[in-house]
Amino acid sequence: MDTFWQDLKFGARMLLKHRGITAVAVLALALGIGANTAIFSVIEAVLLRRLPYSESDRLAVVWENNFKRDRKTNVVGSANFMRWKDWNHSFESMAAFAEWAANVTDVGEPERVPIGAVTAEFFTTLRASAARGRTILPEHGKPGAGDVVVLSDGYWKRRFGADPDIVGKTLTLDGRKQSIIGVMPAAFHGLMVVDLWSPIVLTEQHRNARGRWMVVIARLKPGVSFQTAQAEMNTIATRTRAELPDFDAGWGVNIVSLREQLVGDVRLALVVLLLLFPTIPLAILGERFLPAAVWPFWLGSILTAAGLLFTVWARRHLGKNWSAIVTIKEGHEFIASGPYAYVRHPIYTGLLAAFAGSAIALGEWRGVLAVAIGAWAFWRKLRLEETWMRQHFGEAYQAYCRRVAALVPFVL
Repeated sequence: MDTFWQDLKFGARMLLKHRGITAVAVLALALGIGANTAIFSVIEAVLLRRLPYSESDRLAVVWENNFKRDRKTNVVGSANFMRWKDWNHSFESMAAFAEWAANVTDVGEPERVPIGAVTAEFFTTLRASAARGRTILPEHGKPGAGDVVVLSDGYWKRRFGADPDIVGKTLTLDGRKQSIIGVMPAAFHGLMVVDLWSPIVLTEQHRNARGRWMVVIARLKPGVSFQTAQAEMNTIATRTRAELPDFDAGWGVNIVSLREQLVGDVRLALVVLLLLFPTIPLAILGERFLPAAVWPFWLGSILTAAGLLFTVWARRHLGKNWSAIVTIKEGHEFIASGPYAYVRHPIYTGLLAAFAGSAIALGEWRGVLAVAIGAWAFWRKLRLEETWMRQHFGEAYQAYCRRVAALVPFVL
């Protein structure tokens, strides 16, 4: 035991004597522990943890598929949504939602808030219950019964001071009185970053309306597979094309599991992370492209930190225009300031810089491969986003594209 304490004291003296080496060793250890913790957290969240909805493996996102433009995840028209609901036998419930913004004017200071407009089956499809009061019910989707709202937990606390008697009170949205019927739990976000939810009232006019603006979610009946549902929806799409030839010619239906929709891109990013840090059995990936020196470690660490900070800046600057699902929101703003004045997709730029910094700090070829995979994934996604932006903002966005690079300032 005396020998152990002597060795411990000797080690402490050596660490204090060589403080520079000690600092580098401690920093490397901290980064290693932090990286492995982060990787496990991502694995646990993406691959192990279930989505926060009952029987989430039966939830799907149902998109329209634009054959001509090869766009498989297009928002849905109300005319098709209403027919899908009436004609399908694969889903026990189907709901639609869209995001918009409205002015709240009679409670405290006026403000503009993001709102989730949802059909009456939205909460039942997700099997979500209110923490206070109730959620939107089928009767709220009927004409004349839609002047109700459900608050998010955050908005209830921020705007109303967590008033325990909030249910039954009113607020005014764009000059129209709305009755507050419920407050959702803190953990519920409902696929949207919004402050409250209000019902979409669909009438027979929507059955013949043009325009596509909804995201559709559905819950499979017990025992029905995604393949079976897709086959049935393909048949229904043929029927809608015959019934609405001017609107549906060249369009089909594409069903994606909710988990795949939410974590598909993250899963590819997870592959990037797993390539960066664990031991890769392929010998070539373990070869170094940079010397095993101190300077690549510090250069990579600085670039990683700068990339993450740039990503956070871009996300915060985008504000309520950001969405977990690639879509154009109602009231969507064209942002060309802040980090968006330097590149069109600064969130991707920052993440790629962080990947590149990690690869430099690692100094091995598996890091380069990880950056290449990440760049390919982001490029595919930004092409889809830019197609939607060009359609929505027209020449203004075209001019922005000519003026500002996509990922690397003045280069790409």
